Amino acid sequence: MYNQEIDRDIVKALCKTFDANKGDLRMYLESDLVDTRDSKKSWIELRYDGPDVTLIKNNNRYKLSVDVFISCPKNEDIYLLDELKGKVKAMFTCIDVYNKSDEFLFTMDIKEGLEVVDYGTIDESRKGCSIRADYIN
Repeated sequence: MYNQEIDRDIVKALCKTFDANKGDLRMYLESDLVDTRDSKKSWIELRYDGPDVTLIKNNNRYKLSVDVFISCPKNEDIYLLDELKGKVKAMFTCIDVYNKSDEFLFTMDIKEGLEVVDYGTIDESRKGCSIRADYIN
């Protein structure tokens, strides 16, 4: 039987894990209002697809696709984007999923490593990239 609250539990665990690992980075969730007028500030945006579920031998398997978009000033420090990539890659750790009662359910791990997609210049004052991974339990 499908746990109707598992989607909420997985997304909550994802947000909690990335928030704990972000350090001094300004992080937004996809669809949050982001003030991009200050072109001198860097920020990241946490995006996700899923969770998708597959029933395997009476056990539910979950997959969550995670994408972190990075945006930084273009003309400040030529190595800033690479520095931010390193910080964001370190944010991709195992995700421990708990239910509303704080009972441990399972751990989600990265399926096959991280994928980096460089976008280069995204407007006249900014450059960006995305770091992606699929999590499974």
